Amino acid sequence: MVALDPTGYPHGDRADDGTVTTTGGAVIGRPPTDQQLYDDLVTALRRHGEVEEDADQGVVRLLGYADRPLAVPFTLHVTPRSLGAVVREGEAEGTIAFPRTQPARASWTLLLEQVDEAVRTARTGETELVIDHGGIVRARRP
Repeated sequence: MVALDPTGYPHGDRADDGTVTTTGGAVIGRPPTDQQLYDDLVTALRRHGEVEEDADQGVVRLLGYADRPLAVPFTLHVTPRSLGAVVREGEAEGTIAFPRTQPARASWTLLLEQVDEAVRTARTGETELVIDHGGIVRARRP
């Protein structure tokens, strides 16, 4: 499982005023932008493996995960806009799972756990990860 700090945020820097800025530039306590959510997702995935971004194609490839190389890379289809929309849609579920966390971050954290579960439970040939309204969907390559 991808490690997060107790608030559900990827590690960041704490300022003298008590605010925390995540590695993606979000300030805890304020709703994050789509780009900040995306940057934090990529950062969290990089902390636990090798990641290659192709923003033009709207994909993040997981070349390694859980600190080990993958025999076949996973391709996560995600853009800042698509991630932001799914995160906002999942805020209610996220706050049930992480009640003391800001709603967008709670949803983001739940989504990150779904990515982790999808990668760990994928069957042979399931290498495409698509963020859908219901979470992460594994699909076989065509």
